[in-house]
Amino acid sequence: MTPPTAAASILVVDDDAYVCLSLQALLEEEGYRVRTAGSGIEGLRLLQEEPPDLVILDLLMPDMDGLEVCRRIREVSTVPVLMLTARMEEQEHLRTLVAGASGYLIKPVSQDKLRKAIRAALRRGDVP
Repeated sequence: MTPPTAAASILVVDDDAYVCLSLQALLEEEGYRVRTAGSGIEGLRLLQEEPPDLVILDLLMPDMDGLEVCRRIREVSTVPVLMLTARMEEQEHLRTLVAGASGYLIKPVSQDKLRKAIRAALRRGDVP
């Protein structure tokens, strides 16, 4: 993938430290600036401190689930949000879109599919 022209910033919010570190390494290698948060509350705080160009958000987290985090993001921002989850139910997918997510990716996601989803979300820069 061609690195972004201006280094886009991505906020990864996932309670799994391995997922955060893996995504951070991959995305930084692609030329993105990446910050990570291990909880929904921390993710919202980081979003307020320095708004990112894109949020990659886990659906299932213990302190605040991804749906609630996405709803709260929508109250203050139009940043694209890609939901990343191990859950494959169609109903979950629909709920993420209703909450304001720009896209939905199922773990484990291939690097190629993740790259394409990020490029598309950054290119559109819009929300549903």
